[in-house]
Amino acid sequence: MIERNTTKDKETENLGVIDPRNTLTTLLGKAKGNLAESELKWLTGLADFVECETENLSKTLSALGCLVGSDENNTGSFQNGSQTSALLFSLSNQLDTLSGLAHVANYAQDRFNNPELYVNAEVAK
Repeated sequence: MIERNTTKDKETENLGVIDPRNTLTTLLGKAKGNLAESELKWLTGLADFVECETENLSKTLSALGCLVGSDENNTGSFQNGSQTSALLFSLSNQLDTLSGLAHVANYAQDRFNNPELYVNAEVAK
């Protein structure tokens, strides 16, 4: 029988739901004070990635809408609830991931551009 480590469970119970944005935000919270200037600069590049991916997702959704809308014989995918819900849950997770990446990029950009605002916060630790 496997014993549960209740101390560990209590430590993680306030972390919230395991989803892409929450995971990225939690990891960023742990790394904040340990990021070098070069790492912050690298993380600012996430903004370009998020912009590109949201544009790609928009075009994909538009094309998918056209495809489903023009399927007069109902022969394609997404004709029943389970297919449609799987698609929507996947899209939701993609958007959640992009939101988390944008959060990391915005934090890195602000910290890179305004390091003086973070000096006192790190000393207080």
